[in-house]
Amino acid sequence: MRKREIFTVSLPREMLKQVEQVRKAEHRTRSELVREALRKYIREADMEMLRTRAATLRAVPPQAEEVAAVEAGTRELASGKHRPFKQLRDELLARRRPPRRKKP
Repeated sequence: MRKREIFTVSLPREMLKQVEQVRKAEHRTRSELVREALRKYIREADMEMLRTRAATLRAVPPQAEEVAAVEAGTRELASGKHRPFKQLRDELLARRRPPRRKKP
């Protein structure tokens, strides 16, 4: 059973000449070039769909507790009452329980 399907595409002569120039310059087959072009097109189409969808979403205002937490964090940072991520990570890793021994 084949994992790929074959389909035919017609192109204007000028476009085919451009495809051949790029293909030769990049040492690719026509199929590789077309697959890559389609991947890029599909990726861009997906991104455009997400941008369009995101534009229709309504922003939800933050709740009072969230605003207060951000303000408290900002004050702590400004006063130097914070730990760098590396230090926090090391502390959390040190708290981990050692692995248990396997029972015989």
